Amino acid sequence: MRWMLLVFFFVAAPLAAGTVEVGKPAPKFKATGRIVNPYEFARTLDDCRGDVIVVFEWNLGDLDMRKVAKQLASTWNTWGGKGLWVFGIHRLRDTQRQVYHYCKAEGISYCVPMGGFYDDETNDFGAYVHEDKIYRTTVIGVDGNVAYYGRGDYDTVLQRELKKLVYPGLGRHQVSEKLAKAARSFGVRDYGAALAEAEKLAAGELTDAEREDAQWIIERCKSLADRRNERIKGWTEDKRFDLVLPALDAMEKEFRGHELGKQAKAAADAIRKDRANKEELKAFDDLKRLIEKSEPQGDQTLINALKTWAGTKRDVRAGKVATDLARRIEEEARSQQ
Repeated sequence: MRWMLLVFFFVAAPLAAGTVEVGKPAPKFKATGRIVNPYEFARTLDDCRGDVIVVFEWNLGDLDMRKVAKQLASTWNTWGGKGLWVFGIHRLRDTQRQVYHYCKAEGISYCVPMGGFYDDETNDFGAYVHEDKIYRTTVIGVDGNVAYYGRGDYDTVLQRELKKLVYPGLGRHQVSEKLAKAARSFGVRDYGAALAEAEKLAAGELTDAEREDAQWIIERCKSLADRRNERIKGWTEDKRFDLVLPALDAMEKEFRGHELGKQAKAAADAIRKDRANKEELKAFDDLKRLIEKSEPQGDQTLINALKTWAGTKRDVRAGKVATDLARRIEEEARSQQ
C-alpha cells in the first residue's frame, strides 16, 4: 500500500436511500471518493452481491470501534477477495493522511472510505451513517439481507455468514451440477478456466437451468474483464504505466488459458519493450523509493522532497503525480489548523 498509488475519483452521488434493518435487503452504497486502500472493482453494493459484506463506522478517537477495525483486519487477511468485502467508513476530523498512516502501521488493507456521507459527497453510505455518533457495524449476508446491525458481537454473525460461501464473487452459491466445475474455478479467481468451461458447455446441449448458469458465469467473467480493461485504458491514456502493468499482469494470471489472458500478456510485453514507457516506469520506481526514504522523517520532509524531485521530472508523468501528492498533503495539513 502506497499513498502515491491511491486512486481518487470525484463523481457526485446522492445520499443512499433506505434504512438498515436486520432481515431486510441492505441499502445501496457507493465508495467513489476519497479512499484509503481502494478496491479495484468492488465499490458498490451491486459489485459485492452474493458475498458477505461488512460496513462499519469508526475514527481514530473511538477506542471501541478502533478495536473493531483491528479485528476485521485479521478476518480480512483470511477472507479478503474470497467472498468478503469490508468498508470501514471513517468519520470526523482525522485526515486521510493520518488514516493512511494508521492503516499502514496496523496492517489494515481493506477499503476505508473517508467521510461517510456528510463531508465527502462522493462516498455514499448515507443509510449506514448516523449523526448521533454512536458508531455501528453492519453485516450483510450472502442473500443480500442485513444479518447484523449494532455495536455488539458482530463476529458471531459474520463467521456464520462466511460459512455459507460456496462460490465467492459469483453472486450465487448454487448452480447446476454440470456447471459446478466452472463455478469452482470462478470462486478461486481462475476466471480463464471458468470462462472456457462455461463457453464450451454453452456451445452444446443444456437444459434451460444449465444454460442460465453457464450464461451467468460467462457474463460475470466478461464483466470483470471489461471493467479492468476500462481502467487499463484510462490509465494508459494518462501514462500511468505503474498502474497499467500490475493490472495487465493480474489479468494474464486470472484469465490464463483464455484469449483474454493472452491479450493481456501481449499488451504488457509491448509496454515493457517501449523505450518511452521504460522511462516512465523508471521514474515511478524512483518516486516510490523517494517516498519510502522521506516518509518516515515526517510530512514536511516528504513535501519538500517531492517538490524538489518533481522540479527535475517535468517531462514524465511521475513528476506531476509527485506535485499533486505534495499539494494534497499540504491541503490536509492546512485543514487541521
